[in-house]
Amino acid sequence: MKRINIIISTLLFMLLPSSLWAGGFRYFYHQLTDQEKVIYDAFANCKDLLQVTIDKPLLIPVTGNGTAIVTYGDYESGAWHPKSASIYKGLDAQRVRALDAFTLDDSENYWIAGNDGTINFTFDFVNAANTNSKKSPVRVSIADITAAPFPYYEGIKKEVVAVSSALDKMEDELAGKMSAVKTRYDSLKIIHDAIVALASYQWKENLPAHTLTGIMLDKYGHKSVCDGYAKLFKLFCDRFDIPCIKVTGVAKTMKFVEKTMVDGPHIWNNVLMEDGSWYIVDVTWDDILTKPKEMTSIEYFLVGSDDLDRFGMTIASHYKSIGVMSSGVPYKHFTLPVVSKKGYKKK
Repeated sequence: MKRINIIISTLLFMLLPSSLWAGGFRYFYHQLTDQEKVIYDAFANCKDLLQVTIDKPLLIPVTGNGTAIVTYGDYESGAWHPKSASIYKGLDAQRVRALDAFTLDDSENYWIAGNDGTINFTFDFVNAANTNSKKSPVRVSIADITAAPFPYYEGIKKEVVAVSSALDKMEDELAGKMSAVKTRYDSLKIIHDAIVALASYQWKENLPAHTLTGIMLDKYGHKSVCDGYAKLFKLFCDRFDIPCIKVTGVAKTMKFVEKTMVDGPHIWNNVLMEDGSWYIVDVTWDDILTKPKEMTSIEYFLVGSDDLDRFGMTIASHYKSIGVMSSGVPYKHFTLPVVSKKGYKKK
C-alpha cells in the first residue's frame, strides 16, 4: 500500500505523546481509570479479536481492592448485599466505559457493536472456625472479568476480508491524491470528498449501514447512516496520522413534511488542526446536501460553534454532544474538546 505521512508542523503536535497514536488517535483512552485501561488494553492488544467469543472470552485481571464482607446466607442464595452489589456495579460500569472508549477510539474493529462480559467472584470465611451458620461472615472478592465483543449482525465477520481489501484500495487512492497537496486542510478535504463520492444515505433501517460493511461493499449499495460515515472518516484520519475523534450526541434533523427541526441521535467527527483548535466535520450532512453533478458540499466541513448552517441555526445549537455511548449502564461521562467558535480558514 502507498502511504504518506501528514507533516505535523507546530510544536503542539510535536509534543503529543506517542501513546496517543497507538492504534490510532486514542483520545478517550487517556480519560480512563487504571482498571478501565487494563480492560481497554486487553481488547486493543488482542492479536485476533475475531476469534474471541463469549465461549472463548478474554480473561481480564482486576486491579485494586474489590472486596466486601457479607453473610454466608446472602452469598449462597445469590442475594445481592448492598456492599457486594456496589462493587459489582462499579466494576461493571468500568467495563462498559472502557469498551465504549475502545470503540470510539478504534475504527479498524468496526464490526464490534458492543461487548458481553461477566464479573467473577470468589469467597472465603472470615473466621475459619465459624462456617456452619448462614450468618457467618464471608469475604467476597472479585477474581477477574471475562469479556468478548459481539458483532453488529450475524455474518459480518465473514465480510471482514472483503472490507479490508476495499479499505486498502481506497487508502492507496487517497494517498495518491494527497501526495500532490501540502496542507492538512487539503488532505482532510480529499478524505471528506472521497467518502461523499462513495456513499449515499441509507434512509431505511439497516444494520450494515451502521458500520463499514454498508458503506464499503457493493452488495449493500455503499449506503450508510451517520455511524458509518463517522467511522470511515475517523479510520482514514488515523491511517494518515490526523488527530480526529468520533462524537456521539444529538443533532437537529429536518422533518420535511412538517417543516420542523427535531433532535435525533447522531455521530459526527471533531478534528484537531495545526492551529491547535478543534473543528466539526459532518460528512453525513454534506453527503445529503450534495446534489448530483454539483460541487461537493462543505457546509459542515471544519465548522465552528458560532457558524450558521443553512437553517439559520448556530452549529452549537445544531449539535449537542453527550460524552457517553451506552445508555443502559450509567458511568462517568467522557470530556470532549471545546470546538473553535469560528470555522477553520484555509491558509
